[in-house]
Amino acid sequence: MTQRDYLLLDVFTDRLFGGNQLAVFPDAVGLSSATMQAIARELNLSESVFVLHGEDGADARLRFFTPAMELPFAGHPTIGAAVALASVGGALEGRSDVVFAEGVGLVPVAIRRSEDGALEATLTSPLLPTRVVTSLTSAQAATIAGVALAQMAEFGPQAYSAGVPFHFLPLHSPETLATVSLDLQAWQSHLATSLAPHVVVLAMEDWEAGREIHLRMFAPLMGIAEDPATGAAAAALAGLLVDQQSPGDGTHCWVIRQGEAMGRPSTIHLEVDVVEGHPAAVRVGGTAVIVGLGTLQGLSCPASSAARDEAGTSGAPVPRSASPESAVARLYERAALGSALLTAVAAGALLLSPVPASAQDFTGPRLEISMGYDELESDGSFEDFDQRLDGVHGRVAVGYDAAIVDRFVIGVEASIGGTRDAAVTIMPAADSFTFRPGRDIDVLARLGYRLGSRSLVYVKVGWANAAIELTERERVGSDQYEVTRSSADNDGVRLGAGVEYSISDALYVKAEYRYTTFGDGYDYQPGSHRNQVLLGVGYRF
Repeated sequence: MTQRDYLLLDVFTDRLFGGNQLAVFPDAVGLSSATMQAIARELNLSESVFVLHGEDGADARLRFFTPAMELPFAGHPTIGAAVALASVGGALEGRSDVVFAEGVGLVPVAIRRSEDGALEATLTSPLLPTRVVTSLTSAQAATIAGVALAQMAEFGPQAYSAGVPFHFLPLHSPETLATVSLDLQAWQSHLATSLAPHVVVLAMEDWEAGREIHLRMFAPLMGIAEDPATGAAAAALAGLLVDQQSPGDGTHCWVIRQGEAMGRPSTIHLEVDVVEGHPAAVRVGGTAVIVGLGTLQGLSCPASSAARDEAGTSGAPVPRSASPESAVARLYERAALGSALLTAVAAGALLLSPVPASAQDFTGPRLEISMGYDELESDGSFEDFDQRLDGVHGRVAVGYDAAIVDRFVIGVEASIGGTRDAAVTIMPAADSFTFRPGRDIDVLARLGYRLGSRSLVYVKVGWANAAIELTERERVGSDQYEVTRSSADNDGVRLGAGVEYSISDALYVKAEYRYTTFGDGYDYQPGSHRNQVLLGVGYRF
């Protein structure tokens, strides 16, 4: 167990208690993805940012978590992290420019101190804004925003992404913005499963030439009711502004006002280089102030997680994210501890247990049904993908055991299983990739040791083969996507240990732990390993 310090900042503001709150963990090395997600849920800020070692030209690697999901790119955490790391010591203190590695790529950030002493940071978006296909109508947009249809701007709802996709719902007047109230039922019906589920309601006095935008951002899918300042939305908004205003080639600037309805006013500066009528570079900037410091106690940082999370992730898991902090996963983790304890107690009783008269109670054909916790971890290279998929695992096994000498029983078994609710989605840009485990089969040899007439402890080893299924949604045009599905499988070595207890001549219960290490055969996830904790019931014929 250990502790981690963090800084609390207000971003896109030059004063305390304005802008968007942010927690920055300057040293997140060793924290697993699940721990980072749990911390973000606990702090319940719009985002928390975790700083890891930089590589391949980056000064540091950043990972962004909302209370519900990880993001490949986030504006206000990038700005806040730059200000924090330039302020509080370490290798980046006093730097005027830094480069962060994020899920969307390398993000350069310029840092300067304004005349009044406030630190300002400006990021250059690694992705240019692109239009995202949408079928949302103005009437549906008005319902989602809770306003009258007549208050919607004539050009209607648009969707853009510069790493994170947003639906933009334009209004005629900034005064109307204060009356907006997100209709969650309408959002669920029209946008929750769309390519751009996050909602920005915005208004300008002059949509043709205005330079000041007022907006509000709602992201139920991120676990954010409303966000007081959203840099990723500002970067995506550049695409809409250039398309609507056609400002001509050159550098153009806009000021974005956000957070006023929440009592946390924010100011975001947007600068766009336009070449041949299209955005050629997008910069998002603003100031940030450090509010305070904090410490989280009692964090568990397994050594195996440190190397894995140094690589980071290039995308954003969907809200489910299969976190072991969920109630079901915690239950199975406790089952793992109970299984290990039970096995240890049984092994300690070896010398004390009487030798049974016969070993026939543990021989012959058997059928088993098991259920438990399954965790598949990867050190993969696909899009720098490095994630854990976990869920509820079910398994059916058939086997045959024979007595050998004294207390020992030897056998063989074959089994097949599958895991539910284990999936993760990453979105390096407008494309998305969803991974989930497929079927899992094995053939194992087993050696058992009888503790008495009813108990048996055993170890097993053998061959295993597991599959990963990939669903890829890839942009093939400005408004077209192609969905492809494929799978890959890989062989591995599986080890297991467990204990059986007979409750009748034929029926028994079992607890078992299984560990599998795979080679580099996955097309999508080389270097994976798997942990399973199973509780089951069996029948001997």
